Amino acid sequence: MSTLPFSDEIFYIFLLFAFIIVCIATYSFIKYIPYDKLILIVSIAFIILFFPKPLHLFIFGICNYLLYFIGFKFRNLSKLWMSLLFALPMILVKSEIKYFDISSTIVFAGISYISFRSMSVYFDITDDSKQADFFDFISFLFFIPTILIGPIDRFRRFHNDIRIQGYANLNQTNFSFGLGLIVLGVLQKYILAEFVNRYWLSKTGIAANTDIAMRLSDMFSYFFYLYFDFAGYSSLAVGSSYLMGIKTPENFNAPYLAKNPQEFWQRWHKSLGDWLKDYIFSPVYKWLSGIKKLKAYPLTRQNIALFFTFVLMGFWNGFKFHFILSGAVFGAYSVIHNTYNAECKKKKRDIVFGNLPSLCIVWLCRLIMFVMAAFSLYIFSGRLIH
Repeated sequence: MSTLPFSDEIFYIFLLFAFIIVCIATYSFIKYIPYDKLILIVSIAFIILFFPKPLHLFIFGICNYLLYFIGFKFRNLSKLWMSLLFALPMILVKSEIKYFDISSTIVFAGISYISFRSMSVYFDITDDSKQADFFDFISFLFFIPTILIGPIDRFRRFHNDIRIQGYANLNQTNFSFGLGLIVLGVLQKYILAEFVNRYWLSKTGIAANTDIAMRLSDMFSYFFYLYFDFAGYSSLAVGSSYLMGIKTPENFNAPYLAKNPQEFWQRWHKSLGDWLKDYIFSPVYKWLSGIKKLKAYPLTRQNIALFFTFVLMGFWNGFKFHFILSGAVFGAYSVIHNTYNAECKKKKRDIVFGNLPSLCIVWLCRLIMFVMAAFSLYIFSGRLIH
């Protein structure tokens, strides 16, 4: 039997049993088993019993640790090449290369986020004097609630929960917070997303429809459906993590209230936005700063790094035109907004909205960003150019 986190009732039954086991361990002799080992045992048990292609997943995790081990021991190795090695399996899968059927061999659920986590450990820990422990590394990669689509946690924060806080995190406060998020996630994913899909999205039609009103309806219905589905999944993942004593960072915070592209990503998928900023944008900007011809143009460096980051994110979703175009469109949004901010500071006035009341500007910006985000995600869906 194969099942994935939050995909059917089997997972929720397993999650309930896992929570019961962890609670028993807190109040019995089992608690003498280190908390981090208990979490690892629970994750491995689920993978063996229910996860599609468990052997592939285990081999991939071990290979990633070996790659991290090499990077830690030989710190003079190029981080660019090390990053490419971490990302290579994901690139083969996303590009759908079929030579020797290699991509179908390594395809399994969670490959993208496991690759992201491995790269973040490599970048965060290789500069430390202490190497990451194998079991902590694997626990971080295989933590079941977040294995598929995040949120993308950070190793140091995760390590603090399982090694330092441990059983102390299994308290009433975390339980109440986690349970509340699970209730919210059920409401978002299984009620609101399903309602939008059944009574709006499924009735609007897709690319063949040339009616503008129906096209806009299709665009906004997809935006709402994707938000409730994705936000619901994230709420369930974070809530389940809290029940198990792991304070996984939250992802969503009312993205429809965002006033600009940067704020949208801080509200829509914060963990991915932070990851892209730390591991893509900042290194690219630093590299561009070393180019003599660009040293006098900080805004140009920022804009190139921004656009490259979002285009790369498009490629990460898949080597398909609508994914790449969606990333490029959002990169263009970010470049335009960054240039707008710079010009406003330079001229010491708002070059677009002039002297409009600040509250009016806020809501106009929110409306514009709402429509722009909906359009970009509509391209991402493939429904516009299907």
